[in-house]
Amino acid sequence: MIKNHYQILGINRNAESKEIKQAYKKLAVKFHPDKNNGDKYFEERFKEIQESYEVLINTQKKTEYDRVYDSFYSNKQKENYNQSQSTYKNTSYSNYKETERKQEQKKKEEAEKSRVSNIKKNTELAFEDKAWIFLANFTIIGSIVGLFMFVKYRAEGYNKKSSQVCGISVLGVIVGLILTVIFALGNK
Repeated sequence: MIKNHYQILGINRNAESKEIKQAYKKLAVKFHPDKNNGDKYFEERFKEIQESYEVLINTQKKTEYDRVYDSFYSNKQKENYNQSQSTYKNTSYSNYKETERKQEQKKKEEAEKSRVSNIKKNTELAFEDKAWIFLANFTIIGSIVGLFMFVKYRAEGYNKKSSQVCGISVLGVIVGLILTVIFALGNK
């Protein structure tokens, strides 16, 4: 089957060289593999666009192509040419837009994950939480709760919070032990 170079460039058969160049430049920029991270779809499409341009811009090649084209396609195919041309362009453009939309969505998701991760890493405990943890660590149950909070915050990615819980818990246990020793010595 012969390629339809007019359809590939999205131009009419009677387009002049200026229109051919404009169509080529527009499509070459849009489908250039370097602009699309080397995606195979864009690479293949870019090659088709280049080939079509080389045939249609050269007067001699275009004349030969038109002769072969006319002999290959039947009258019915010529009648449906405009309809198939718009379908081809719309399909290619929608595929391109869908790929572009997916890439943009992926970038947004990665940025949001990074933002949330940074927030979690730098979130601090409220003063009231620090006070309750400190006081609770004077008891065995409070120490266990402090240890549980440390593990929970660390697992959820709250690095600063878990470090604060650990420090306050250790401080609370040490103060509790010191007070216990003082009361024990005071009772003797």
